[in-house]
Amino acid sequence: MLLVGIVMWMVLHPAPAPAGGDGFQPGAEWSGVFRFRPPNQDYNGDVVLRVEQRDGERFTGMYSTERSQYIWRVRGTVQDGNVAWEFSEVIKEANPVEVVGNATVEGTYEGSKMQVTFHHHLKQSTADMTLWLQK
Repeated sequence: MLLVGIVMWMVLHPAPAPAGGDGFQPGAEWSGVFRFRPPNQDYNGDVVLRVEQRDGERFTGMYSTERSQYIWRVRGTVQDGNVAWEFSEVIKEANPVEVVGNATVEGTYEGSKMQVTFHHHLKQSTADMTLWLQK
């Protein structure tokens, strides 16, 4: 009876989610993989998004790929399960790829899973990404 009572109380009185508890609070880290669509479908690798700051729906962070060969500062928005960001500054690029000002990412997140699409508008290339919340 006591166990049933505790479970009922927990269902009726869930713990409040912390501010930014959607996985985009400062310090949150998402990691996963990308795969480009044809004709570049053989090009794939790792991605990491680290959230540095959050102000309401807006966030800033660092995005890296290919084991940190490429690192950019990003700024984006999160709202109602949707996420989008743009690349705002080059930190490190193994080869000049002109992502800043030419590429965006947008998609959805639910719980600890994010499904987004990278669009490089200048090169007209697209990659699908799946990321998982790590911390």
